[in-house]
Amino acid sequence: MALSYPWTNSVQRTYPAQAYRALTMAASGLPLTESDSLDHAATRRGEQSHHLLQALCRASVRKSSSGEAGACRAFLITSVGEIDDVLQTNFPGLTVLPWQAVAPAGYVSQAMDYLDRLFSDPAVVNIRKKDLRTALGMSKASNLSRDVLEKDVFQHFIADAGLEIAARGICRSVSRFDPIEDAGAG
Repeated sequence: MALSYPWTNSVQRTYPAQAYRALTMAASGLPLTESDSLDHAATRRGEQSHHLLQALCRASVRKSSSGEAGACRAFLITSVGEIDDVLQTNFPGLTVLPWQAVAPAGYVSQAMDYLDRLFSDPAVVNIRKKDLRTALGMSKASNLSRDVLEKDVFQHFIADAGLEIAARGICRSVSRFDPIEDAGAG
């Protein structure tokens, strides 16, 4: 669940503290006067676990075989805190690796430089994959796909540069929506 707070201009991926307190009190069934000793932190961890399970069960974890869950690579962006304990509790044997940005190298780096150079000219709207392959010294289309186009770092570059990979080339992204007319104008 994402809660957006207009006074902070940010999205919070947890509930406010008073929501955990209220949820704990409601779930306990105790009268309000007897609810001071309840563990609100346990409710917070339980809700975090619930949201993680919900999210990951939408991934390839669903692909089970003979009662065993399938392999799943999940990428979570979190702040440092108790989330590691929540993950280990819910997913025993889990391997957690810190994120490390990968600098482009080899063909990917060369392709990015080539596209940057050509698309710096506003008149260029499309570059054929064949021309990119030739510039990189590649003979097979399958090598271009495997060694460049399918790499995560290249996919991020394409998106950040406002480009798209089409069937036969790389082109500038074009909005698929009509511009919104300003209702208050004129």
